[in-house]
Amino acid sequence: MRCLGRLVVVILVLVLLCGLWLYREPLQERFQSLTGTREVEPEAASAELADAAEAKIARLRSGAETRVALSAAELESLLRFRHRGLLPALVDSPTVRLENSRLRLRARVPTQQIPGLDGLGRAAQLLPDTASVEVSGRLFPLDSARATFVVDGIQIADIPLPDRLIPRMLEQLGRSEEDRLPADALPVPLPPGAQAVYVRGDSLVLVSRAANGR
Repeated sequence: MRCLGRLVVVILVLVLLCGLWLYREPLQERFQSLTGTREVEPEAASAELADAAEAKIARLRSGAETRVALSAAELESLLRFRHRGLLPALVDSPTVRLENSRLRLRARVPTQQIPGLDGLGRAAQLLPDTASVEVSGRLFPLDSARATFVVDGIQIADIPLPDRLIPRMLEQLGRSEEDRLPADALPVPLPPGAQAVYVRGDSLVLVSRAANGR
């Protein structure tokens, strides 16, 4: 009888292990859902997301909302599908990331068209014909119609550009001394109806004049 009992236990364990193996994917998804550890795939840029972002901005402009939040995917969608003209024609595949109050803009650019490339020294000779350029920084208030984007890092093909070269690169990109901004900063126009902008978590938040009692 004791041997028979052990046999039954072994069979039950085998059945249980087989069940766990066969249903491992739905069980894993269920566990991740219950524990809050499920990985969420980031949204992809699309014309639909661009429409959604424009609708939010329209509500802010009309006064229906005093504060709206745009995700990185929505900002990327606006750049790709609605306001492509804001970027130079040579820039391809722009992407946007928002994290820790910082904004990161990344795109592919023909290597010979990248300003400040000589600052990389010999490393510039190893770059391919097209390289990724990433500009990161933070947004600060400037006036009622603009914000300031203070650049704290530029990478070319994942090679950091020395900080001392950032002002020269921004100047070659069109930065003007007339804006009276720090040498590492660029002015950013705000959408109509918005008076302030900031990055919080993984969202860019636009605030209307009405929110400030005006």
